Amino acid sequence: MKASVYNNNDPKPPILRGFRVRGLVFVHCPWCDRMHVHGWGRTDSARVIEVRCAHGGHQPPAPLGYRISVFRQKDLKIVGYPPVKKKGGATHVK
Repeated sequence: MKASVYNNNDPKPPILRGFRVRGLVFVHCPWCDRMHVHGWGRTDSARVIEVRCAHGGHQPPAPLGYRISVFRQKDLKIVGYPPVKKKGGATHVK
């Protein structure tokens, strides 16, 4: 049986979560093992999910598309990643 690029054979494209830095989101690509940088609205919350097209040439093959979002504060708390305080407030959205 060929391995699926989707989680639990879910037909929806997978969600890759990343770190928001100003107007960008940095997302790790599990297929090429690199960080990708995407534009991200400064006012978009962690509930926003955007669809992106994948580029080919990966082994194992990547899906045709994927969804991106930012890590939510509760996601980071689960893995023990503390919120970073900076001038103007925390870097993640509650």
